[in-house]
Amino acid sequence: MLETLAIDRLIKELKRLFEEFPDLRTGSNSQYEIADAGLGVFSVFFTQCASFLEYQEEMKRLKGRSNAGNLFGMRNIPSDSHICSLLDPVSPKVFKFHVPAGL
Repeated sequence: MLETLAIDRLIKELKRLFEEFPDLRTGSNSQYEIADAGLGVFSVFFTQCASFLEYQEEMKRLKGRSNAGNLFGMRNIPSDSHICSLLDPVSPKVFKFHVPAGL
């Protein structure tokens, strides 16, 4: 139980951080949020499965929903190319992560 709570807090802190990333898109394509792209990247490290996002898409297609929302609070699951287009322009200097107390 304690480990679950720590992971939940960590994911909430990461989501908060990703929501502060600048959105450098110039067009009207805003289907995916920057936070979902960041959480998508984190999910690969968390699960240690390079195909996590593809698996979630397949689960959503077959079962009508994925568990990316439950696990990581993601609203939509961006593709690898969407993640790159959203996060590549963001300077690493904006990534200032502080581990919350108790983690």
